[in-house]
Amino acid sequence: MNDSKALAAKTDYGREQIDLIKRTIAPDLDDNELALFVEVCKRTDLDPFRKEIYVQKRRIRGRNGEPDTFRLVFITAIDGYRKRAANTGLYDGQLGPFWCALDGQWRDVWLDKMPPSAAKVGVRRKGCTEPFWGVARYASYVQTVPAWEGNRIVGHKPVEMWEKMPDNQLAKCAEALALRKAFPNELGELRTHDEMEQADNVVAPPFDPGQLLPEAAPAKTWDAAVFELSDRIKKATKAGEMNALAAELDAASRAGLPAPLYAALRNLFDERMRKAKEAKAKRSTPEQDYQPTDEEIAALERGEGP
Repeated sequence: MNDSKALAAKTDYGREQIDLIKRTIAPDLDDNELALFVEVCKRTDLDPFRKEIYVQKRRIRGRNGEPDTFRLVFITAIDGYRKRAANTGLYDGQLGPFWCALDGQWRDVWLDKMPPSAAKVGVRRKGCTEPFWGVARYASYVQTVPAWEGNRIVGHKPVEMWEKMPDNQLAKCAEALALRKAFPNELGELRTHDEMEQADNVVAPPFDPGQLLPEAAPAKTWDAAVFELSDRIKKATKAGEMNALAAELDAASRAGLPAPLYAALRNLFDERMRKAKEAKAKRSTPEQDYQPTDEEIAALERGEGP
């Protein structure tokens, strides 16, 4: 890089470090963009070599025939947020995280197999009487990828981390929102990786939030329908009930049910089917397959075993 020596003279980084950032951390930046990134690192006291901060160049699609443009987004880990807040001397701890389902009841631990609908965190700042709350909705922040069946896309599903630990991922988004509200001067221009993941989601076709699932009551929206479906899946004990639920899930997906909600319901459905099959397998004999009773399947669901 031609300007690495001049840039090094203006910062705490040596020429070799500037060249290393250019080659490994920010290879897509031109000289002016790299100078801006290095200045942000210096001003925020975040170390790119420790992965406390990095930069992405994001494409902004042009409209009405206008050319695409690019803008820089400075991203940090949640630990970088906490470090910046603590360095102010005004950080006074936090409340939460808390999670809620579609019923809106906040819980301090998430034990449901369905992802939480939202998470919230409150950050305290010295000198302020009330905490700064950040609330993150699952549907707004979950990162998804296309779900393939053969050579065609049949829907979307959460990426690995959002599928394994949706409560943890969502809590980090809520904490970042709260920290940025409490310390806007220190964190206003920064975004966390967890917040930005959803920016790469494939945009789903638009849907009407008032659309109903098959045979749903006229006043229901998607939230109410999903809550009802998840409750029915948890309580289903008969093959006929499960077949009907599978058909309703597919119909809801075709009608425009948001991909993250469909994926969560489908995971719950598959887990219910797996448990029913396990109950049947445990009682099978060489002479005749045992058909579990409704009571035995319900007991297995409660964790009591056959």
